[in-house]
Amino acid sequence: MLNDVVNSLAMVSEKAERDIMSRPPAIRHKTHLLDWKLLFHAYMVVDPYIPKSPDDLLLIQQNGQCIYYVALCIMQFFNLLSSRTRYVSFFNHNPLFGKARNLTIPCGILFSTSVGLVLTLIPWFNSVFKTHPVPVRFVCPAIGFGAALFLLDELRKFLVRRYPNSFLAKMAW
Repeated sequence: MLNDVVNSLAMVSEKAERDIMSRPPAIRHKTHLLDWKLLFHAYMVVDPYIPKSPDDLLLIQQNGQCIYYVALCIMQFFNLLSSRTRYVSFFNHNPLFGKARNLTIPCGILFSTSVGLVLTLIPWFNSVFKTHPVPVRFVCPAIGFGAALFLLDELRKFLVRRYPNSFLAKMAW
């Protein structure tokens, strides 16, 4: 919960995109906050499901939970950086410098990283929460998948900018 709250607060302080006022307002009886575009983006692009068998979970339950937690945090970092804008590239809307500077984003990422490290590396927390240190070999795939998510979303944003009337642009959340 700590990880989500800090990163959510970082998103609240995000500056608006350039075209926010050029889009027409939502039509109350037609437009819904939750629609198929958002669900598709959330479940097919942002959070792909990776199945685990019950036997694997029994053998490595505590380690697996820690690995999952760390991987989830890493994916949240990449999702946070990707979902800041609908179609403006991260490189044009960077949280570290420029007009879109929002230092709460990297601070939130650092805070979440600190919480993850404390929960998985400090022996007292290990005994209280039944956590274990996560080996680097399990962290690297999460970074790879997060980078793939980030690059896929950058490609999607590029195609939406390049072809604003395409099916992909109409699907954009």
